[in-house]
Amino acid sequence: MNEMPPDHARPSREEGGKKLTRQERLVNKVRLHLAMTVREIFEEMEKDELRPKAMAYFDDIFRKFMHNGEGVIKAAEDQKVIGTYCVFVPEEIVYAAGGYPVRLCAGAHDSSEIGEDFLPDVACPMVKSEMGFAAMPILDFYQRCDMVALPASCHWKLKMGEMLEPFDDVHMLDVPRVKESEKARDYWLEEVKRFQARVEKITGRRIRRKALRDAIR
Repeated sequence: MNEMPPDHARPSREEGGKKLTRQERLVNKVRLHLAMTVREIFEEMEKDELRPKAMAYFDDIFRKFMHNGEGVIKAAEDQKVIGTYCVFVPEEIVYAAGGYPVRLCAGAHDSSEIGEDFLPDVACPMVKSEMGFAAMPILDFYQRCDMVALPASCHWKLKMGEMLEPFDDVHMLDVPRVKESEKARDYWLEEVKRFQARVEKITGRRIRRKALRDAIR
């Protein structure tokens, strides 16, 4: 595979005669390292003659990470994009309201360095990495979100929600700690309804039963 990282992903001490800040240098470095990592992975995968052809769809998405994630999102121009940080977020609600959910919960070692400007060293590495992606323009689809949904599934996710507020419109989902009880189920149902109301406000579309059934299917 001969495709090289794009020029705008390569780190530079100066851009347009202006000295870059530390965070700008970190952004360029993370972009470059992501592009190089993806390229190296593809070079190894191409050696696997048994790799299923059906993986081409996922390979195409992964390949876009060599170009800052541009083109990963297929949302229409007027469609609201809702970022989700965990599988606990009911994506069916987003689809039923005409929105476009995009999974943000992931990580990279390099973006953790940016996240450490917002969270302590002892914080969860994945949360620090996510914070780095959200705080700086590294991947295109992080910057395109109209709202992000973040379940408070652990203490660091809860703290992350607070730190994200200057960068995103954040909706926190309070996840019950004991899921087997009837009270926990009732509580979670109310959280889902609260999320529904917030999504409807963002998209400007009220969710109908048929739309919800279709989204679940």
